[in-house]
Amino acid sequence: MCRDLARFLGLRCAYFLSAKSFVSSSVTSTSACYVDCCRAEAASGFTYKTRADWNARPPTAKAATLATPVQYIVIQHTVEEPCFSPKACAKRTRFIQDLHMDVNGWLDIGYNFLVGGDGTALEGRGWSSVGAFLKGWNKKSIGVVLIGTFVEVQPTEAQMTALRELIEQGVTLGKVRADYKVVAACELAETRSPGTAALAALKKWDHWWDTGVDHCN
Repeated sequence: MCRDLARFLGLRCAYFLSAKSFVSSSVTSTSACYVDCCRAEAASGFTYKTRADWNARPPTAKAATLATPVQYIVIQHTVEEPCFSPKACAKRTRFIQDLHMDVNGWLDIGYNFLVGGDGTALEGRGWSSVGAFLKGWNKKSIGVVLIGTFVEVQPTEAQMTALRELIEQGVTLGKVRADYKVVAACELAETRSPGTAALAALKKWDHWWDTGVDHCN
């Protein structure tokens, strides 16, 4: 809500974080709300890129509204080359959006968020829209994809940290439940995503959800 409204008004995190004199009790409630979101992002230590930042195409139609807060965070991988800079990750994200829209015929990129190897989190459909990433789970979860292929190679430490911080930001914004569950797509459907190496890393998390199903290997 804060980010959506702030972007509508043309407000940006970079402006507020650099103009400290503007961040005061005199700001409007809308601006103050966005400042809080920006401060949370800055404190978290990961880089967040909005759709405007990676030059996203506009969706061909409005996605359904996601009922939040959600409990489930579904993790996948792109099964493509990784990226290790904001510029490279933005390029990969645009490629994925083109694929989803032009080849799959979807209204937009399917994922809610993407996370690059450099620790950059990129906004896909965001916190408030139903995604298109896993049949049966789109309307009750947030879909996050790790950019890269993680069958033998694990995601970078920066990538996993950004993933964790992104989810915690969702909790702070009221989009994700505090008792959220992180789950691999391969534990919900017949897919090997997000790869056995990523799965091994995710299983160490406190919020990991073992469904008892394993199509991952």
